[in-house]
Amino acid sequence: MKTFSLIYSLILFNLLSTNIALAQSTTHVSGIDDVLTKLNLNRSITGDLNYSYQDIDGSPFIFEGFSKGTIKLKKSAPIEGDFRFDKYAEEIQFKKNEILYAIAFPKEVEYIQIDSLKFIYSEFILPDHNFKNEQDTYFIIKADGPYKLLVKTNISIKNAQPSNGIVPAMNAKFITKSDSYFIKKLEEPAIKIQNEKSMLSIFSDKKEEISNFIKSNHLSTKKLDDLKEIVTYYNLSYTSN
Repeated sequence: MKTFSLIYSLILFNLLSTNIALAQSTTHVSGIDDVLTKLNLNRSITGDLNYSYQDIDGSPFIFEGFSKGTIKLKKSAPIEGDFRFDKYAEEIQFKKNEILYAIAFPKEVEYIQIDSLKFIYSEFILPDHNFKNEQDTYFIIKADGPYKLLVKTNISIKNAQPSNGIVPAMNAKFITKSDSYFIKKLEEPAIKIQNEKSMLSIFSDKKEEISNFIKSNHLSTKKLDDLKEIVTYYNLSYTSN
């Protein structure tokens, strides 16, 4: 996840490891307080997080404001709350008693549902399969199953431009870039889909069958709906074996 300087203070909450073990062994979850405990959470943000973006045009959030959602820890029942996804910070944040929290240990989370979008946190690599260069981030699930089709959102900031005496000054602004598509097999790192060749290498056990399916249905590995169709087809074949 990206790290960057913010103009507000961060307060770290550290729990004793014995307390964490006890919390993680609990199966009944009564509310968002248990999430804070079970994640050994992490940090509280004083003030409004939007303040750090006040001089930047545009928004880094998929949904403006907070949306109703559900967080599911790997060893607990789902819990409802108010969430949002910051694409620039690559953080999922939630609000409790007007205090904003960011999940500092996302690997403890099985999934987070925000409105109609389901997120997971996963390691990923590029198509050369170089596992030494693993990174991790949040992904949106677009096709679920043994093989998941994942979407990584991409956004950057264009620097502010001072006035040159002719052209007026311009604020910094968020620039939304094209999404990236990945495939995740079971618990392995997700692999980026660069082209049809890189995708077929992921489905190496059924390479010819998937290639024929793509050609016969005139599908493209550049289109999300087509990718969903390909991954769904492979999963049906995978589960029937």
